Amino acid sequence: MTSHWNGSGWRRVSSPSPGVRGSNLYGVTATSASNIWAVGWARTSTLIEHWNGAAWKHVASPSPGSTWNTLFGVAADSASDAWAVGWYCASTCASGSAADDTLITHWNGTAWK
Repeated sequence: MTSHWNGSGWRRVSSPSPGVRGSNLYGVTATSASNIWAVGWARTSTLIEHWNGAAWKHVASPSPGSTWNTLFGVAADSASDAWAVGWYCASTCASGSAADDTLITHWNGTAWK
């Protein structure tokens, strides 16, 4: 669930949860009222959602790690140029070994890569 400011008050708006318990959104950016991105994680995958002015839609995003993939921030300059940042972890993180790497992904107007 997300909240939306309509110019005079906040209202709750449903947002997609990709079929798992435990998804969170951590960052948001907007270039217009119909181009808003929110990022976070959903269990072992990155989570990216897009607001088109009427509803949130889940958008496929890279998840290179086998155990953890999290996006913490997102910035956009236009409808075809957005960047999201976070981290991912190989399977060794599950065993307590700190083997995490920086994750940077770019929206080119068609897909996150």
